[in-house]
Amino acid sequence: MEPSLKPTKKLFDKVEVEISDVNHPIIDRPSLNGNISLPPYISLAKSIYRSKFPISPFAKKLAENYGIDINLIQPEDGKRITAKDIENFIKNRRITGTKEIKPDKNIPVSGIRKIIAERLYQSKKNIPHYYLTIEFDAGPVLELREKMNQDLIGLQEDIKLSLNDFIIRACAKSLTKHPVVNSSWQGNTIVQYGRIDIGIAVALESGLITPYIRNADQLEFLEMVNQIRKLVKRARERKLKPEEYTNGTFTVSNLGMYGIKEFSAIINEPEAAIMAVGTIEEKPIVKNGEITIGKTVSVTLSCDHRVIDGAEGASFLQTFKKYMENPYLMFM
Repeated sequence: MEPSLKPTKKLFDKVEVEISDVNHPIIDRPSLNGNISLPPYISLAKSIYRSKFPISPFAKKLAENYGIDINLIQPEDGKRITAKDIENFIKNRRITGTKEIKPDKNIPVSGIRKIIAERLYQSKKNIPHYYLTIEFDAGPVLELREKMNQDLIGLQEDIKLSLNDFIIRACAKSLTKHPVVNSSWQGNTIVQYGRIDIGIAVALESGLITPYIRNADQLEFLEMVNQIRKLVKRARERKLKPEEYTNGTFTVSNLGMYGIKEFSAIINEPEAAIMAVGTIEEKPIVKNGEITIGKTVSVTLSCDHRVIDGAEGASFLQTFKKYMENPYLMFM
């Protein structure tokens, strides 16, 4: 007669399911058949909240902060887990190469961060954004920049031109031809600004600030470049006056220096548009019917649909692209 495979009550009386210990954490501990361990969600629930040793409140808090299973801790005196036992466990864990779970940090929100958060939230909530992206051949403007920088060295001018300088110049010229983009929704009216004040987004440790180049369309190129340098320097030194970073008409945000190919920016209310500039990409392009390796840049225009229709936004980008691919036109 075959022996019964059904476990007896006596057998079950002798079974003890261990949660975990220093040498055998529960997930590695075999069950009755010698192969399968308890599921992780069961083992974690039991092991984190139970221990066969009493533990001091401070030690328990320390263990929670570092995500340590207190059932893995062996008290030095064999009686009660203390903060010293937790610290020794952390030290040993670092030595053995196990990754440490760092405790959470509560970072106070600065005044400028609160203002930025509120303004961006209101802008995204109130303005019906839509986005248009265009790519331009950056070769011509990069060649012109290199030549002008060489000429400036020859003239002993202490200034070096960047691609962003030409982008802001092209935006100023394009806005004169597309005044709808240089506008603002004011409820019962749309204000079409007579001035062109272009903001440049400057990243600070505490947040983002946007100083404005006033009357950018009326400035000589080097005069505009010098103003940009001064505003950026003052922004990083936190010396800007309120009138220098408020009441603009258009903004440019450039993340190209971080290798970002393209992105969509949130409109700086009450403006109607913002241009997001990506990095310079080297890629195959078609030029005069032939494929060649060229350098391109993608820009994305975020528009307020209450003010700027899709066709008008697209037309603005076409004008901008023409200036960037034929940069001599910016100086005519």
